[in-house]
Amino acid sequence: MQDIKPRKWQEEALRIWKKEKKGIIKVVTGGGKTFFASFCIEYLLKENIEDLKIIIFVPSLMLIDQWEVEINHFFKNALTISTCSGVDKPDLDAQVIISSLDSGEKLLEKLKEKKNIFCIVDECHRAGSEKRSQCIKHDWSYTLGLSATPEREHDDAFESILVPYLGEVFFNYNYLSALKDGVISKFDLVNVYVPLMDDEELEYNKATKKISKRIAVLGKFDMYDPYLKILLINRSRILNNAYLRAPTANKIINLIDSKKWLIFCEQIMQAEIMAELLNRKDLRVAKYHTKLSKLERYDNLSKFKDGIADVLISCKSLDEGFDVPDAESAIIVSSSASVRQRIQRMGRVLRKTKKNKNARIYTLYSSDRERERLEKEVEQFNYEVNVIWKKIEAND
Repeated sequence: MQDIKPRKWQEEALRIWKKEKKGIIKVVTGGGKTFFASFCIEYLLKENIEDLKIIIFVPSLMLIDQWEVEINHFFKNALTISTCSGVDKPDLDAQVIISSLDSGEKLLEKLKEKKNIFCIVDECHRAGSEKRSQCIKHDWSYTLGLSATPEREHDDAFESILVPYLGEVFFNYNYLSALKDGVISKFDLVNVYVPLMDDEELEYNKATKKISKRIAVLGKFDMYDPYLKILLINRSRILNNAYLRAPTANKIINLIDSKKWLIFCEQIMQAEIMAELLNRKDLRVAKYHTKLSKLERYDNLSKFKDGIADVLISCKSLDEGFDVPDAESAIIVSSSASVRQRIQRMGRVLRKTKKNKNARIYTLYSSDRERERLEKEVEQFNYEVNVIWKKIEAND
C-alpha cells in the first residue's frame, strides 16, 4: 500500500503494540507519530479483519484536514475516507472516519453496533475533559493514543479516563532519543533574561505575596483550588506582558543571521505589537491567531511555508496541529507554565529538513521561577544540548 519504511523506533513500537493492539504512545513532536499510526492501520488491514472500521479523533478542524492528507498520501488514496465535524456529516460506510472530538459522541452513537473498530486519538491529552471524553468511553477492539505529552497537568483524567479506555503508555520516544537517531534537528537553547520594569516588579511581588497567603490558608499548594489558579494566572500575565519582552525579541532578530523565524506569544495584543515592530524593519511578517479569519490564517501560513514571509507570529494556534517544517529559529516571547506547551512549541522548529541542520530556540524569562523551570529542562537533556544563558539589552 505504501513505500514508506518505518524508522527504527517505529518498528520497535509496532512490535510492542501488536501484542495487545491497544495503548498510548508518547512521542516527541516531529518524531513521526502520524506515520506510526498509519503503520498500525496497515497492519490491521493486512490481518483482513471483518468489517474493520478506523476512527481517528482529533481536537481541531485543522487536524482533520491534515490527517486526511496524511492518510491519503500514505495509502495512495486506496482507502475511503470521510470526515465528521460541525460542518461535515460522515459517510458511515467509509473505511476511515476522521472526527473532531466535539462531534465524536454523536458519531459513536451511530456506530455503537459496530464491533471491530480501531480507535486512534491524536493529541489524546485533549480527550480528557468531561465533555470531550464521552466519545472515547467505549469498549474498543483496538486503540492507539498519540501525544508528545499524554499526561494531564491539572486533573487525574490521564489515570481515570485515558488509560482505562485507550490503554497504558507502551512506548516513549523523547527528545534525546530522536536527536541521537537524527529524527529531529540538532538545536541550541538560548535562555534570555528580560528584566521587569520597576512598576512591573512591584506588581509581581504583590502577586507573589497573595499566592503565599492563599497557600498558607489552604495548608498546601492545591493546584485544583480555583482562587489559587486565578492568582497564579494573574502573576503569570505580569511576566508575559512585561514591557521589554517585545523589544528584546526584536533585538534578537537584529543580531542573529537567520532567515525564517517562528515567534510565540501568549496574548494577541503582544503578537500585534511584535508584528508592528518587525514590519518597521521591512521584514515580511505573517500573523497566525484566532482573531484572524480562517482564510487569513491559511493564507498567512501558506506565505510562511512558501518563503513569501520571513516571520510567522503565533498566539497559541500553532501549539498543536500544523506542521511548519522549515523554520530555522524560534523565539518564545511569552508562555504559560505548561510543560506541554513548551514541548509543543519547541517541536515546531525541530522537525528535520535538509535546510534545518541546527535549530536555535530563544526563550525569554523575567523571574527566578521561570529560570528554575528552564534549569530543570536543562537537566533532562543531560548536557547533550547546547544551552546558553544571556542577557540582551533591548535598547543597545
